[in-house]
Amino acid sequence: MQIERSAVRAAELTNMILTFARRGRFEIKTADLNEIVLEVVQILERTTDRSIKIGHILSPKPCYVDIDSAKMEQAVMNICVNAVEAMPNGGGLTIKTEVSFYSFDGMEKKLPHQPADGEYVRLSVMDTGAGMDNETRQRIFDPFFTTKGESGGTGLGLAMAYGVVNEFNGHIEVESKPGIGTTFNCYLPLSKGHPEVKEGQDRDKPFEASKGKGETILLVDDESIIRELGRDVLEQLGYNVFVAEDGLAALHLYEKHRDKIDLVILDLIMPNLGGKEAFERLRQINPKVKVIISTGYAKDEILEPLLDNRADGFIKKPYKIQNMAQVVKSVINTDK
Repeated sequence: MQIERSAVRAAELTNMILTFARRGRFEIKTADLNEIVLEVVQILERTTDRSIKIGHILSPKPCYVDIDSAKMEQAVMNICVNAVEAMPNGGGLTIKTEVSFYSFDGMEKKLPHQPADGEYVRLSVMDTGAGMDNETRQRIFDPFFTTKGESGGTGLGLAMAYGVVNEFNGHIEVESKPGIGTTFNCYLPLSKGHPEVKEGQDRDKPFEASKGKGETILLVDDESIIRELGRDVLEQLGYNVFVAEDGLAALHLYEKHRDKIDLVILDLIMPNLGGKEAFERLRQINPKVKVIISTGYAKDEILEPLLDNRADGFIKKPYKIQNMAQVVKSVINTDK
């Protein structure tokens, strides 16, 4: 059984590495980094212990950069989660953006590319946590490196953040001292193109037509922060919500409450039983079950077979409330 769990975990980690390493899966558009910060702050405020004060200082200038917004949001979230875990007894976490001219002469570590001097958006994540010594700081972005022991994280969160930022022709610097705290500085080139319409500009517009009428949704995701955010969003939209941390738990809940559950939102990569296998077994239990696939990755060879094989919809993580409202309402209202 332990060998099987290890094999599943290894497959999950391999998929994470392959996905973040493949350039073709990035959907590069011009976006305002300030909006991504606001999204991350909103998530942190809902999911972080109240002993940690969350703050943000945004540049008054638009921080337009050429990025994949979903990947960048995940990278920032990974850095923030690392900061939160460094403050078990509480503290402060601040995210700051500023636009300025930067020169990168004398960098202490050779990067995959040499950043040119010019205008950059600097995104800083500052915490008042335990800090780290120089040896740890030098290894912080190494894949699978973790200070949390065997029961801790994968050691991939910061490595993925580093790879994503570099993919957008940026880089990260880390300043830290034991007992004082840590600052991650992410530098991204200021976009030289014309900004596209910002995805979040209609965020505060009402969308009453997309709200539910008390239907019940089973939300399946192995990341607790995603489950809590998803439950919060769906309940705001008027739905009742069950949550499950993996495919096995989802099957158990569905078999117990199948007469109540109107829709399943299913993550793809999970331990114990992955999304693809859970999808097939849900359809064996009920061929008419409505399933929306949820993933942080672009539609690719993993996702497309599921959509071709009767999955009813697709939601990209991190969740955007208006997008989730529209997709969920559309699928629930579809006759099967």
